[in-house]
Amino acid sequence: MLFTHRDQKIITTLGITDTLSVIFSWYMAYWLRFHIMPGGEEGLLPAYTLLLSVMLSITIIFYIREQLYEIPSFRSWFRNTLSVFKAHFKSLAIFILFVYFVLPFQVSRLTLAFYAILAGIVLPINRILLFNHLLRRRKRGLSLTSLLIVGNGYHVEEFVESMLARDEPGLRIIGWIDGNGSAKRHGVQPVERSSMLNFVRQAKPDRIVIGYDGEKRSLLEESMRTLEADHHHIFLIPEFEYNLIGYTVEEVGGIPLIHTHSPGLRPYDHFIKRIADIGMSIVGLILLSPLLLTISLLVVLTSRGPILYNQTRITLDGRRFSMHKFRTMKVDADQVHSGWTQKDDERITWLGRFLRQTSLDELPQLWNVLKGDMSVVGPRPERPHLVEHFKEAIPNYIYRHRMKSGITGWAQVNGWRGNSSIRRRIEYDIYYIEHWSVLLDFKILLMTFYKGFVNENAY
Repeated sequence: MLFTHRDQKIITTLGITDTLSVIFSWYMAYWLRFHIMPGGEEGLLPAYTLLLSVMLSITIIFYIREQLYEIPSFRSWFRNTLSVFKAHFKSLAIFILFVYFVLPFQVSRLTLAFYAILAGIVLPINRILLFNHLLRRRKRGLSLTSLLIVGNGYHVEEFVESMLARDEPGLRIIGWIDGNGSAKRHGVQPVERSSMLNFVRQAKPDRIVIGYDGEKRSLLEESMRTLEADHHHIFLIPEFEYNLIGYTVEEVGGIPLIHTHSPGLRPYDHFIKRIADIGMSIVGLILLSPLLLTISLLVVLTSRGPILYNQTRITLDGRRFSMHKFRTMKVDADQVHSGWTQKDDERITWLGRFLRQTSLDELPQLWNVLKGDMSVVGPRPERPHLVEHFKEAIPNYIYRHRMKSGITGWAQVNGWRGNSSIRRRIEYDIYYIEHWSVLLDFKILLMTFYKGFVNENAY
């Protein structure tokens, strides 16, 4: 994408201040560890300066991947700050893997901890200060991003209404071509199509947003041909009546394809999430081994049958797997009734009722996580016959399988589990898929422990 001179200055400023923030945080962490704390070694500065170049490179790469060096014309303050945190923790995770699997010498863990904390404070503050500086300029009518709207249709009106309703200043709609009365209704200056080229050359909008409904598709192509010759920044609004629930755009053979219902995870996100799952499942199995053995013994002593109950469930992309749980029901209970358990269900043993209410029956799923069938955090998996029923009865249900199933999830920590509204659960699952981030996973884990494992809907 081409940038204006003002855009290039903003991007350059962002790059310089981000670089200085990383350098400051790194050397401050080094100084705290080796000059303030006792037992610091001498002569390590050259080695840590070399490591700084690696950390800086990885951080900048993740900043680029998080689109933090694009002009935030349409991105909110919150989204930009969240992207800074995501880039910081992803770069830190990759750097730690590099340090411990590639380097031949040890790196101070305290130094890394200090850097993680310092950079986690300095990097967002740097962006917030710059954002607030830009905000103050925009409130004075400076550094505004001007938009020209071309076209009509429900999707164009939705975009205009969204831009006009934004809290933060900075976006200014200077005209609307082919608004068909919508321009005056929204308080935007209408512009005749016949004077489009002259208006664009005089007003020089920073962004031109074009969208037409299906009946006037030819006007879209005509507008593109007219405007693109002057190297304007053109954005197209696709016309979709169908909810895409998250999407990505990929280019194949020079043709852009929209990947519908795509989760927020990119390839390296999958890698980071999988590494975290492996680490948490191993630690969990080791630390909880006494509890697992105790529950296993109690299951054997209190009822006839196997210790574990294995049930076929559906996970990522509809793949079937065998999910492990401590057996909480009498043997052959599913042959009597195969539906969800109800309150005071006679099929459940007295120990099983306690295990279900405290979620302790779910602990063997740590082995599913280690095998790769599940994730620690994700939508809860369902049985195949329920999936077949719900995907026909509930819109968008099937798209919860765009992400690997989890032991705990956004719906569960918000109270939607067990015998509760399946539609509400789907809403929370879809939200999780659309808004996935490392921080959201961390928040769900904290909420799982903070709110406890006991739930009144878990029978």
